[in-house]
Amino acid sequence: MTSVTLSNAITVIDERTFQGCSSLESVVIPNGVTTIGYDAFADCYGLASVTIPVSVTSLAYYAFENCYHISSLSLYGEGEWRGGTISILRPVSVSIGSEVTSVKGMYVKPSVVYCYAVTPPVCDANSFTDYSATLHVPAASLAAYQAAPYWQNFTNIVGDAVEALPGDVNGDSLVNISDLTLLIDYLMNNETTTIKETNADLNSDGNINIADVTALIDHLLTTSD
Repeated sequence: MTSVTLSNAITVIDERTFQGCSSLESVVIPNGVTTIGYDAFADCYGLASVTIPVSVTSLAYYAFENCYHISSLSLYGEGEWRGGTISILRPVSVSIGSEVTSVKGMYVKPSVVYCYAVTPPVCDANSFTDYSATLHVPAASLAAYQAAPYWQNFTNIVGDAVEALPGDVNGDSLVNISDLTLLIDYLMNNETTTIKETNADLNSDGNINIADVTALIDHLLTTSD
């Protein structure tokens, strides 16, 4: 098994679900998953990139333990990244969403970091193993990162980070029925409609299709409760 695309109906990835799947190279975690359990992807040595979607609110320790070949790590869940070795053998491109509040214990050597949180997430001595990479942060938060523990260790901090908002298809910084209408129009009109493609790829699989429409509907129904 080299790739996995999880169903949009899945909300929980239980502990040790994919542990030891050493040939697994890619996994699409849909927006809708709320929980990733302990050691869920541990020892998946071939895994190259991971995106934690905005729906994730519980990310257990060591979820990606010993995933030494990850080169791209995107954390968009709400709350804390609570530890576990991610990658110590190669530089990793790191993207941290605006709702993340803590990135303790990642043990990551970053090649570049984009952190979109207005308030610097809590770090510890084990968050990053190297500070020579460029750190991109929101312009209004530049001084805060320059003064924050561990973030201030980065030798080059730039205030130019603007976060893509999954589901914000029209780029107005809101996710609502207008985005759903535009996405459907885009798919029905031979892709001649102008959209924010990064925001429209809700399941982060590199394609914009009916699966993204379904994910956006699910998101709107969930947030309207």
